[in-house]
Amino acid sequence: MKRRKEKKSLKSSFMILLLLAVFLIISTYAWFTTNKLVRINPIDVNIEASIGFQISADAKNWKTVLNINDFITGGEWTTHKNHVGGGLTTNPYRDLEFTFDPVSTATLTNATTGFMDMFLGEVDTDETGTFMLKTTQISEGPTSPGSFIAFDLFFRANAPIELHLAKEAAVVDNADPVLEPSFYGKGMENAARIAFVYQGMIKEEEYGTYAGNVNNLAAAARDLVYSTYAATTGAYNPYSAIGNPTEYTDGRNVTVWEPNYISHTEATKIDMDNIFIGNSFNYNNRQIIHGVKAETTTANIAATTGNSVKLINNNATAEPGVFQIADNRVIPTIKNNSVPRDGSTAPQVSGRTVEEYLKIDLQPGITKFRVYLWLEGQDWDCYDTASGSKILWNLILTSVGPGSGAADPMTAVTAAKALIPSSFTVPNTTNNTPGDIATAAETYINGLTGFAATGVSVSVVHDTANDFIVTLSKSTATDTLTVSITIAP
Repeated sequence: MKRRKEKKSLKSSFMILLLLAVFLIISTYAWFTTNKLVRINPIDVNIEASIGFQISADAKNWKTVLNINDFITGGEWTTHKNHVGGGLTTNPYRDLEFTFDPVSTATLTNATTGFMDMFLGEVDTDETGTFMLKTTQISEGPTSPGSFIAFDLFFRANAPIELHLAKEAAVVDNADPVLEPSFYGKGMENAARIAFVYQGMIKEEEYGTYAGNVNNLAAAARDLVYSTYAATTGAYNPYSAIGNPTEYTDGRNVTVWEPNYISHTEATKIDMDNIFIGNSFNYNNRQIIHGVKAETTTANIAATTGNSVKLINNNATAEPGVFQIADNRVIPTIKNNSVPRDGSTAPQVSGRTVEEYLKIDLQPGITKFRVYLWLEGQDWDCYDTASGSKILWNLILTSVGPGSGAADPMTAVTAAKALIPSSFTVPNTTNNTPGDIATAAETYINGLTGFAATGVSVSVVHDTANDFIVTLSKSTATDTLTVSITIAP
């Protein structure tokens, strides 16, 4: 088969582009098994940034474009832990290929490494013909076997920004229906997932701690691990726009994008009905994934079945020691329409009507995420009928700024306004002029608990007597209120 290299460049304000051309060769009889082989032919990862922030693979060399070699080498970060190199091979055409296997995760993270727990599955049948699943945790690192891609990605912002999925972000079929009919329409792209695992940040005002030494600053950013960072005083929560719901108290610091959440092939539905006989599925609803959280050892499984569980019991109700619902902070989007590949022309994606807010807000400084790309083995669509597929990963992140809070800036302004009391006292200033009092009031308001997280700017001017007008603004949204200010004795 002819190998083709492809690149797609999309430009807009505050944009990141991650592009992978993925070629899947799969031949197996079970939906979650190590026999499934997935290859990127050739492997092509490009990340592009525009105005407002920069990106880096090593937290030192800041660029507007990164490619797969940046993640293979880690730039100047010689001890990086990117999970890419171990899955690479070179085909006869001298193209790099990456081998994937369907894996599963409950999005739990390791407190020591910050890595997300990923598990490989192997399906076999017992003496009665029952499908049995064995799970094994995968170690991550530059030389570890592939199965999925993971790499550390650093953002450097000079203003508050919100991360959004662009309208054109998509994971779609990449086969030519005329030239490659045996690969087209298999639906493997419907099992794709991309996760952003937050590790921490170094705030812009903390740069001085490193005395202008970029090597020391980079080293500190590389060492960020969420469990340690979250325990530090003043640790920033990038999910402040949605608060701190109680379901996140277990430390999950992960956002998952599910790009094709209600798209299924008819063949997949038939396969699922044949395996899960007697169970009914509503394929028009999003599947709640019961991700793998542990290996199928005798200590973890409920039934005495050796070192595997019945495939039909692949859920947290039947096997709570192995599975857990992985539905926290999932961003599902409908499948983007696309015109199929035509020879050397890549699929043409028609964007959704709106951008999708990832509910991740960045503040000025350096922020570290670990990014994961995988095929979710517990997904209904990761099954026999997807054997032999080609898919294109097209992750485009845009930003809106300044920001923190909901995608609508007026929501953040309203939230900020609610934090300000109708009257308050400021410290005695040198001259106690209206201008001095207004400046002191701005300092007071900016220091209110929760105000900084809204990303709203504040301006105070004198009105009459003790009354001052407070103007709040974010992007194009503004609002005002009148407050009464007294001076401390």
